[in-house]
Amino acid sequence: MLNLLALILALGVAPSAGARGDAKANDLVLFGTIEKNLDYQALDQLGYQGLMTARLRVTRIVSGHVSSPVLTVKYIAHGYLPEDSERRFHLRRLDDGAYRVCGDGGHGYVCR
Repeated sequence: MLNLLALILALGVAPSAGARGDAKANDLVLFGTIEKNLDYQALDQLGYQGLMTARLRVTRIVSGHVSSPVLTVKYIAHGYLPEDSERRFHLRRLDDGAYRVCGDGGHGYVCR
């Protein structure tokens, strides 16, 4: 454990990088609920990791600006996020207009 912490500090990566630590000026940090899970694409042969697409209803904005109360988001997970359960999201806009859900450094998209 100590060796891992020393490696992280040597690389200059914060242990909690991602959902809270690496927000850029144009990122969104907000609370919201998944309204509907839309799509699943397997990322491995067994389908344990998938790229999910969902509709996210914004309930409270911490930082950034949104043009709509409902956003299309993409995230990596083992299964769908529960619908109608409020949680905190760190989002980064993609070229197609959807938003990437940034992970906490241990899983999902790592936004740097």
